[in-house]
Amino acid sequence: MDARPSPLSRQTMAKLGVLDLARELDFQIVCFDEDEWVEVELGGRYVERIELPRVAYEADTRIYLPCLKTHSSARFTLALKVAFGFSNLRGREFLHAGNLEEKVAELSLAWQPDLIVLDGRKAFVTNGPRNGTLVEPGLLLASADQVAIDVEGVRILQSYNAANRLDMDPWQLPQIATAVAHGLGARNDGEYEVVS
Repeated sequence: MDARPSPLSRQTMAKLGVLDLARELDFQIVCFDEDEWVEVELGGRYVERIELPRVAYEADTRIYLPCLKTHSSARFTLALKVAFGFSNLRGREFLHAGNLEEKVAELSLAWQPDLIVLDGRKAFVTNGPRNGTLVEPGLLLASADQVAIDVEGVRILQSYNAANRLDMDPWQLPQIATAVAHGLGARNDGEYEVVS
């Protein structure tokens, strides 16, 4: 299935200098909104199928580079929420129509990343994802387990005692609980180790 291309991604990358850098370093840019879309069966409780860009679906390696921040609708946006960015814009209205946090986790049924590098040098601890109370934890986290890294990311956000709907055990948050129920990563603190 093909979606109507939107120039937004390419315009944003041009504004940020990414297209110039690609020419300079001789690497290819692929805008998902210009790619062919494939329908992928997820078999989730909340999301049965989703359209994903073929180039991402067929990739050999996927590295996620999320930022540490809260999210006004999904409570937080870390590694699990990256999968939302792969979804076709046409399907995002459905994703926002109830149970967003659970749906976010189920999008990762299509694949799991090979590596996640979570940028926590700065973070929003309220509102988000575009603005909020800015703090500077000064941290970078890396893992191949998106559940474990999200649990630790949430704990960092919680450490600022901000009004952000993260006032519970991270394992009980709907995104993480749904990911655990689907076997998408660690199931508890005992299944991973934090090394500094």
